Amino acid sequence: PLLRDGRLVALIGLDDVRKTHRWTAAEMARLARLGELVLAAAERNERLAPASPDARPSPSGCYLRAGSCHVQVAWEDIVSLAAEDDYARVRLRGGREFLDPRPLAVWQTLLPAARFGRVHRSWIVAWPEVRRLHRRAGGRWTLELNTHARPIPVGRSHQAAVRLAVNLRGA
Repeated sequence: PLLRDGRLVALIGLDDVRKTHRWTAAEMARLARLGELVLAAAERNERLAPASPDARPSPSGCYLRAGSCHVQVAWEDIVSLAAEDDYARVRLRGGREFLDPRPLAVWQTLLPAARFGRVHRSWIVAWPEVRRLHRRAGGRWTLELNTHARPIPVGRSHQAAVRLAVNLRGA
């Protein structure tokens, strides 16, 4: 793993397909140093070269691929993100959707944490879009969003964060 400011920015994997190999401490140290060098080179390149539109989010939004072009989207326009295999379906106000090649784990690092939260292993929602929280028998929770017809499930491990985000202290 390559970390910048405590956040995951990349993964480097090496495979040995001929036989199983146990990495020694010395090899692991060299691999860690290699990762640091790769990250330093990438950061240097990032400072020198202008960023491509889909690589870096702006403070006010991001770019999403639409066919052969990229569309700028403000954070306020994103309603929810749903996992679809290794992709994310980004839903906007007005019903427009984009299938983005970045998985939800990457989106979690890009999105402003004050506005968005993970509510399920397959869902990220914009907190201002939450209209209603339904708590069903058996501990099942769902969220109803302002502009989304289907209820969104809330995973048990995410219930405390949802409770805080929608201000249900002690509920």
